[in-house]
Amino acid sequence: MGQKPFVNDARTKAVLVDLDGTMIDTAPDIVEAVSRMLDEFGTAPLPFATVSGFIGMGVPNLVRRSLEAAGLDRQVDAEHALTVFHRHYAQTNGRLGRVFPHVVRVEQTAIPYL
Repeated sequence: MGQKPFVNDARTKAVLVDLDGTMIDTAPDIVEAVSRMLDEFGTAPLPFATVSGFIGMGVPNLVRRSLEAAGLDRQVDAEHALTVFHRHYAQTNGRLGRVFPHVVRVEQTAIPYL
């Protein structure tokens, strides 16, 4: 018969779960932090779809591409912008994101195996 994917025995020490972007849609938090960063540099926010399209290749890439899209890449130091982004993300992280709809089903399915 089929084997359970997870077995609760003495060998199981921990279960790691990747929440950011996998179980929780954190794009709204990230996009808001970019918008606040750009506002601090005196520029209008970029469209949600533009910034969310930059997510996934690391924060330095996100910040660099956001600066380029806003036309600030030659005026604003990327390292400084990264610091500004992190400050704003510390304020927005966990405030706007939502749990993806499939997560409840996964939790209800996986928890009995742990």
